Amino acid sequence: MSADSDLTIVVPVYNEAEALPAFLEEMLPFVRRHGFRLILVDDGSRDGSADLLAAAVSDSVQVLGQKLNRGYGGDLKTGIAAARTRYTITVDADGQHRPEDILALRTAILRSDADMVIGSRRGQRDASLGRALGKACIRALAHALMPLPVHDLNSGMKIYDTRLAQEAIGLCPDTMAFSDTIALVFINNRCLVLEEPIVVRDRQH
Repeated sequence: MSADSDLTIVVPVYNEAEALPAFLEEMLPFVRRHGFRLILVDDGSRDGSADLLAAAVSDSVQVLGQKLNRGYGGDLKTGIAAARTRYTITVDADGQHRPEDILALRTAILRSDADMVIGSRRGQRDASLGRALGKACIRALAHALMPLPVHDLNSGMKIYDTRLAQEAIGLCPDTMAFSDTIALVFINNRCLVLEEPIVVRDRQH
């Protein structure tokens, strides 16, 4: 790991053996080139993902394994807790998030001195009508509880001030609701939460 690294990329992995080769082929050179740290959290995969992850370990790449399947939020909590850099960003392992958007969110948080910057997918189509309706219900409920300065609460791509994220994860669930909950915790704690547009690619596998 570069001595001056300021960013850890946390990636939850569960049964992603088909997507991982392309993901790692893109992500590993990116991490080395920019001096970032990569933490891959295997959530008890049973499809060969663990072997692919083990082969990626290096000075800048750490693999953490869960003994039992904890869930998406549990993986993120494990990865965030292990981060030792000023900032931590969460990225999915299915190839939908672009490395250039990692740089864009890092630039945004450095420029604004924000506590969290959410990679906003606003204006992009949802994978399904049910997903779109679910996100709309979450936003409506959250708006009823508190003023919301952001739109895309449940985006999986967020960059955090690591210390603040580590303080917040104890209040967050191990489920997919982690993404919404941690954003609401930051907002409720009067942290500066901003959004930055990202482009989400279609899942290939």
